[in-house]
Amino acid sequence: MTRMTRHVIACGLAVAFCCILELTGSSARAAPPAGYSLTWSDEFSGTALNWDNWQYKFQGTYRDGYNSASAVSVADGNMTITTYTDNDVHYTAWIATENKFQQCFGYYEARIKFNDSPGMWSAFWLLANTVGDEPFDDPATNGAEIDVVEHRLVDNDYNDIDDDILVGCHWNGYGEEHEHNSQSLYNLGIDDGEFHLFGVEWDDEEYRYYVDGVYKWSSYVGISERTEYIILSSEVKDMMWSGAIPTGGYGSLETSTTKMVVDYVRVYQTPEPATCLTVCTGLIYLLGKSRKRKVKNA
Repeated sequence: MTRMTRHVIACGLAVAFCCILELTGSSARAAPPAGYSLTWSDEFSGTALNWDNWQYKFQGTYRDGYNSASAVSVADGNMTITTYTDNDVHYTAWIATENKFQQCFGYYEARIKFNDSPGMWSAFWLLANTVGDEPFDDPATNGAEIDVVEHRLVDNDYNDIDDDILVGCHWNGYGEEHEHNSQSLYNLGIDDGEFHLFGVEWDDEEYRYYVDGVYKWSSYVGISERTEYIILSSEVKDMMWSGAIPTGGYGSLETSTTKMVVDYVRVYQTPEPATCLTVCTGLIYLLGKSRKRKVKNA
């Protein structure tokens, strides 16, 4: 399929999404792209994280925060990461489907309400732990960081960017060989305090990014062709790219308004996805193929 054909399809999907959203409101749930079926989801319908789906990642001190299970709550059909301060320690959290669920290619979507503050940011993204492996310049094999949405309240100059997000991908690890292709998306109408949809459609040729079901941008480089897992995270880092941590911090767990609230995460796949690499313990599976070969434990 050519890029032109893909863009025609993307535009057609965008029109379909717009019709659905116009009828039901911008914060409503959208339908998946045509031809996709649900493969995994978490609707956060209980009172705690579903441990069949999630685990905590990077617990303890990370950047200028402390990742803790105390920052995560599930209630009223939502999962909330609350960034808060206690005794000058800034608590927050990452949760991931690592070792629980991973998929190569497909459509990934989350319905999120952001209420971020200076000195921190929140994100919905995909990752393969092999993203920094050598040889470099082989994201198809090593994977990539795929940022479906990164959100900040302000930048380091304290410009209000609450209505904007960053999307994109990173590969070759995070050292001197690091490469990335990212795009800021502006004036999205997401600063209204309501839930909004953030999605990426990923295949062997591009990443296509959507906000509230509307196609926004594509990346044709750094394409991963291996399975990746999902991360929902909030991070604290003073003057990294989101301004300074507020004097006195973010308030207590009970009073903090700095929250990433997630209604659901859903993952879809086509009936016959392109061949890609899946790493399991001691085996590499080529999806879409029946052959497999033994390798060292991943």
